[in-house]
Amino acid sequence: MLKALIDSHAHRERQSLMITSEQIAMKHSPIFDFQTPILCMGSCFAENIEKMLGAMGFNILPNEWGTHYNTYSIIRTVERIAMGQRLTKDDLWEDDGGFFTLYYSHIGRFANPSDILTHFHRMEKAAHENLLRGELFILTLGLTEIYVDGERGFISTNLNGYRPPNLKARNLTFRENYEAVQKFYRTLKEINPKYQVVLTVSPVILTRTYRDQHRFVSNSASKATLRAVANEICEDFSDIHYFPAYDIVSEEIRDWSSYLADRIHVAPVTVAKIMIRFIRTFFNNRAGIDIGKFEKIIEYYVEILDHLEKQDYSEKAVNLSEKLLAGLKEIGSDQIAGVRPVYAHTIAVYYRASFLKKLERLRESEEEFRILLAYLSGYQQYHALNYRNLIAGANFHLGEIALLNGNREDAAKFFKQCVSLVPEHRKAVTYLNGLQGRAESPLHRAFS
Repeated sequence: MLKALIDSHAHRERQSLMITSEQIAMKHSPIFDFQTPILCMGSCFAENIEKMLGAMGFNILPNEWGTHYNTYSIIRTVERIAMGQRLTKDDLWEDDGGFFTLYYSHIGRFANPSDILTHFHRMEKAAHENLLRGELFILTLGLTEIYVDGERGFISTNLNGYRPPNLKARNLTFRENYEAVQKFYRTLKEINPKYQVVLTVSPVILTRTYRDQHRFVSNSASKATLRAVANEICEDFSDIHYFPAYDIVSEEIRDWSSYLADRIHVAPVTVAKIMIRFIRTFFNNRAGIDIGKFEKIIEYYVEILDHLEKQDYSEKAVNLSEKLLAGLKEIGSDQIAGVRPVYAHTIAVYYRASFLKKLERLRESEEEFRILLAYLSGYQQYHALNYRNLIAGANFHLGEIALLNGNREDAAKFFKQCVSLVPEHRKAVTYLNGLQGRAESPLHRAFS
């Protein structure tokens, strides 16, 4: 009887929601256009925002500092980069895998201190130039839990798989988070008084918690604190604008279908819907572009991501990359390509070339990758640093194509260039070791 009553009530509630569901209204605040240099920072949701805006052709300055989940590490990094500070040997940690740092979020270990310092000094230089050039900063608050290396008293940006024996953990309070965001804002304004800030709270759910309770419980406490911080600081500063990404997912959608199967990360389709709302809220549409065209571009981009996830390298995937390029041209974002390399166009060409390679259309793929490298090489070193992952990836694919064509000498040159840009690129390192006779390479055997 009780179950029947509950089921009946639940049915009525669902019917009611279908009738009265409401969308969060947002005031139009036009603070950026295609020319505005945009920086993103914060949790992994900030990376989603960066990629989606980049896919639509906006002037994204690529994230050089990696994922930052807590406000203490955010302000520390921004202050260090603003002052031009560089990592030293004292800022490194070492375990059985090699050298790493807890200042920045990165994958893998480095064999010696000089390699890791060279890598991050290059990153810090590019990040410093980005910070000076930016005009809009999108900051995503992730969580309140922090991890402290008890030996050094150092708050980690990301543990990077490191678990020191004396690791401590605690929650940052409302006041501590508020003061950190306030300090972040004031640091930006000292760099450039024109800076505008869009503040969001990440809808991504905690992966784990140090507390003796379920991660959902810790997640609720963490997000409630950060949402309260965002609310108060946006009331205190007129140049900080709140965007309700978290509220859209948690209050408006209220459905697990908005997440991936891991029940942690937000699904690309949901991110796409959120970003269209973002464009409608903050884009200064002087040219009168049909917003529906942005929706089509994002649709193509999400479909490409789906093909990549499923490893579906079909002709349809190639056609989607071509549609993405055509859509970008239609909204006019390609018209500013003479000023700077447009991420959207370069990534669309990269996807197309990658799909062609998987389809064994090697000549066409090689041509596309070479065009991409020639295009990016025409820009100053600053851009080469920002686009190094794309450049490294193109070199890696050209190396594999050279191996398939039996050209070991060219392959070695491409892999060496890839590793010089991204030292932790494991496949390129493995190939290079095999080609230079330093180690047997299982990947190389497949192409021998």
